[in-house]
Amino acid sequence: MGKKCTATVIVLMVLIGAVMVFLWFGAGKYPRLKGKDFYVPALDRSSSVPSNNNTIVLVVEVFNRNILSGIYYDAGVNLSLYFGPGLVGQASIPAFYQRSRKRVLKQAVLYGNGRAWEAALQEDVEGQVGFEMVLRMRVRYKGALWKRRTYRAQYDGYVLVGRDGRGRW
Repeated sequence: MGKKCTATVIVLMVLIGAVMVFLWFGAGKYPRLKGKDFYVPALDRSSSVPSNNNTIVLVVEVFNRNILSGIYYDAGVNLSLYFGPGLVGQASIPAFYQRSRKRVLKQAVLYGNGRAWEAALQEDVEGQVGFEMVLRMRVRYKGALWKRRTYRAQYDGYVLVGRDGRGRW
């Protein structure tokens, strides 16, 4: 009777341990974002693009580092670009789904306008312009059987744009 009880306890402990490991791997981790490209043609001194071009092109790499969970970006990714306290422009990356352990490149185009944009163009006399970028998103994790509740995430970054119009962040 004692050996049977001991074996039952050991089996239960192994099962509980396996369930805990499964739950730990299934726990949602926020995605990693990495800036791949940031280009402001109006700040590119080597190109023939007119300086009144207000286009800003941004490419972001999104990496889902979850082992078992996919990620739904329900409202997409909202991008806001600031120069000092003023808003330069906003853009949105449409909603998408990302499978586990996958990388994806997403591109957005912003259009600079307002006083902050004009101030950024005037600041270029030093050869470098600094912008603050804010990326906001709402994500839901997809487990094996169901989707979890919505989580909010925000990433802040600083982009330094040089004389070639390319940003480093």
